Amino acid sequence: MSNPRTSKKTRLKGAERAFREASLFLGESGGFSLASAVFGHPVRREYWIRRLTETLAEVNVQLSHCQLPDSDDTRLVNVIAQHLNSVPTQPGFKRAVVVTGMSHQLPDAATSHRPGETAPRFLAEANLDRELFPQRCPHPLLLCVTPTALGQFTRFAPDLWHWCGHTFDFTEPALPDSSYPIRGIMELQECGPGEDYANRDELLRAAGIFRTGLDTAIAVYGAEHRETIDVRAKLVNVLHQLGRLPAAIELAEENFRIIESLQGTPEKVDTGHVRQYAQLLHQSHRLIEAERLMRRLLAVDQASLEGNDLNVAADLNNLALLLKDNSRLAEAEPLMRRSLAISQKSLGHDHPNVTIGLSNLASLLMATSRFAEAEPLIRQALAIDEARLGLNHPIVSLRLNNLSQLLYATNRLAEAEPLMRRALAIDETCFGSDHPAVARDLHNLASLLQDTDRFEDAESLMRRAIAISENTLGNEHPNYATQLYYLATLLHSLRRFSEAEPLIKRSLEISLKINRDTGYVDPYLRIAIKNYRTLLIKMGETEAEAKKKINAILASQGVTLEVANRR
Repeated sequence: MSNPRTSKKTRLKGAERAFREASLFLGESGGFSLASAVFGHPVRREYWIRRLTETLAEVNVQLSHCQLPDSDDTRLVNVIAQHLNSVPTQPGFKRAVVVTGMSHQLPDAATSHRPGETAPRFLAEANLDRELFPQRCPHPLLLCVTPTALGQFTRFAPDLWHWCGHTFDFTEPALPDSSYPIRGIMELQECGPGEDYANRDELLRAAGIFRTGLDTAIAVYGAEHRETIDVRAKLVNVLHQLGRLPAAIELAEENFRIIESLQGTPEKVDTGHVRQYAQLLHQSHRLIEAERLMRRLLAVDQASLEGNDLNVAADLNNLALLLKDNSRLAEAEPLMRRSLAISQKSLGHDHPNVTIGLSNLASLLMATSRFAEAEPLIRQALAIDEARLGLNHPIVSLRLNNLSQLLYATNRLAEAEPLMRRALAIDETCFGSDHPAVARDLHNLASLLQDTDRFEDAESLMRRAIAISENTLGNEHPNYATQLYYLATLLHSLRRFSEAEPLIKRSLEISLKINRDTGYVDPYLRIAIKNYRTLLIKMGETEAEAKKKINAILASQGVTLEVANRR
């Protein structure tokens, strides 16, 4: 190996030229050799690393990506060695390594160190370990840095820096009329609209990329440019899947305001962004606003696409789901069937959109107690998605939940329970322990455990579901209110009346407030009022006292008992 101390450093300008030169360096170097790549933005870094990986693979060079952890005890040479041991070399390939995350080890390097001061620990240790690098990493090594980190590297690790034969500069700015920064983000996300994100790690990575991309888009194009709107919408989708509904709807609402201010109506823009906002309004139970917007979108798409396009199918499906959730089942069913027919005709019977339609129609049939019609639809959707996505995907968990709920409703509890537990395991693995999907799974399983007299286990799961929902959805969300109500009924059945009373009272207050503000009708409202009256009487209150207390709660939300009972 040639002595890298005598190698001439070359400062290359222009991202494309830097890419070509970096490809040659990584592809042709024999044994250990060191270079640095300077990036001004993480989005560009990810884009160019992917291009380098693909290009080098064509000449049988395996470029693996070593991301440094954020921990304070990171030792560069050890992390690289561990990375090489954990990533097997492909048969017939040479190795090369690209390292990112160095800048995170130097958060204050630009301002906190002056000549003569102590070097940051990370760089000091890297400098001391200089002679170990050729032994622990006998391959070409590319260190990715920001301009600031590069300056700190040369200053505080001079001995290691002497090994660096080249510095490739990828910081060339994009021109204002270039779509390069945003196209780089889009190319980076091969999962498209997002249903194929398989776990929390993928979602968090995507969220980081799109947050950075949104900053880039705003800087390059401005906050109201179409490219910026597109990236903002992608970030909304990822945040929604992560269970961060308030953050998602805030960004979606920003997109909607921009679209309305620029166009006046959705007719001249991609209605997908408006549709996304309408769906989030539904998720937030702002049903009056959501229905108005959904009907407007349906009219626009039917007028422009003659009623046979997939956009129309999406509009019909979304509106039908809203109507179903608001107990307007007779209105929902024909829309849902029409949506499914359009999707099947356009996409075939095994497409993801079709399985969504099958599952939604099955849920509606279950809501009208047509379980025999619903079951084959649910099983068909589950089989398609298991074949398409594997056995452990969050979409598969949704289908398992639907099937387990049907089995539960038809008193096949022994069949339902393992499906519930499998769905819970999938969502905990994919999303972590504090996601709304996990709260849903816990709630469903707890209800079954209660019905099979496993009260202690049921209570534990219910309390955990309530804590997750409060943390992720807030303490005024319908899911939170429903979970409070179920825990209250469990405590009621165990004759723990004093514990049950404040829970069912709070559940009523939330449901009534949501109904007043959004038009959402909680299907449990009427029976909850009845059960609360029964509970108060069991606690020693008279009929008159119980009625007075209930009327006070209703009055606080502007509802009378007669009106509530009609709901």
